[in-house]
Amino acid sequence: STGVEEMFESWKQDPTSVHKSWQIFFSRTEGGAAPGEAHISAPNMPVYPMFAPSAATAEPATGDAISSKAAQSMILKHHNFQRLLRSYQSSGHHIAKLDPLGIGSADLDLTVP
Repeated sequence: STGVEEMFESWKQDPTSVHKSWQIFFSRTEGGAAPGEAHISAPNMPVYPMFAPSAATAEPATGDAISSKAAQSMILKHHNFQRLLRSYQSSGHHIAKLDPLGIGSADLDLTVP
């Protein structure tokens, strides 16, 4: 694909010019990773304050540990956010008005003699 080749050339010039997932893919490919092993999912997104467990629901914990209830709440919020994001990724093109040729509004009921 031309787009991937362009990203690869761009990455060779400046690795930060492409998304982190592509940086990892290209570096693993250049490092000799076997086909099918170069891809790694993008790093996890940071936990934004609106998705972090609130102090009211979190039970006191020691160190970096959080309570089971707080962890479940955070996981549920993260899961719901990922589902929303994925729905935009997979169905957004149905909602967008992408018909540059006007095919969607063409009169297809014409009969040809």
